[in-house]
Amino acid sequence: MKQLIAMDLPGRYPVTSARGHKYIMVMYDYDTNYINAVPIRSRKSSELVAAFKFCYDELKERGFTARVMRLDNEISTELIAAIGELNLDYQIVSPGDHRLNHAERAIQTFKSKLIAFREGADPSFPKNCWDLFIKQTVLAMNLMRPSRINPLISAYTLVHGEFDFNRTPMAPVGCKVIVHDRRGERGSWDNHGSHGFYIERAPHHYRNYTCYMRDTKQNRISNTVEFFPSHCTLPKVTPIDRLTLVLQDLHEVLSQPPSDFPFMNQGTDLHTAITAIQKILCLQADDTATTAPTIPVPLP
Repeated sequence: MKQLIAMDLPGRYPVTSARGHKYIMVMYDYDTNYINAVPIRSRKSSELVAAFKFCYDELKERGFTARVMRLDNEISTELIAAIGELNLDYQIVSPGDHRLNHAERAIQTFKSKLIAFREGADPSFPKNCWDLFIKQTVLAMNLMRPSRINPLISAYTLVHGEFDFNRTPMAPVGCKVIVHDRRGERGSWDNHGSHGFYIERAPHHYRNYTCYMRDTKQNRISNTVEFFPSHCTLPKVTPIDRLTLVLQDLHEVLSQPPSDFPFMNQGTDLHTAITAIQKILCLQADDTATTAPTIPVPLP
């Protein structure tokens, strides 16, 4: 293993977020093929050092360490000192030549995913809340990236373990939602829900969603959410689908019906109807079939 990590910043985002973020720092780990990203407010040394420690600590907590840090030529003494405190060597790429900095390719991948999520959001989603998309962007991106250590699993699985969609379901980021307001949280004549936007899963809650609320401008976690997607339709069960499911269940039951079922009692109207359905579905031999006559054998 190379035990190599790389870090770089793309250009400034066109819109300053409501939380004051203007840039995104991207870190790439070569062995796991994992890409991480953190929004930062400026290119100051303190912001870069904090973002670097946040991303690297996440890898260290899961048992992945590096020996070499590869950087762009735009560096600061504070960042170099922070790298040295972690006993890492560092390499600075040549000015104007970014091919050796693996973070450059990681930035392209991350930007493509973030732009796709941004354009798939509801048109009324606040433009200055783009930084709320980053966590789910990182999650979805690494779920689709195979790791180098074990190409049979994703980079996310290698770093964080297997993702359980049932425990922490996801939805289209930026989708318009209505979050249920419980009885003690609303007035007697108030609406039973508040408008908001889905932004990410709730990783430490069972089957909950994290939503950005339109009125309070705050994040809220809830397990009762109604989605209203603007670019796709939610899956629905049509009458044909329901009929198909009923016929499948009926076929399964009538193929090998247990003997203790009530409808197996002969002589009842229900038994007669069930027998007719079995014949229609070719699940029972025809009782009216005649047998060949017996030919008498003459005595000697």
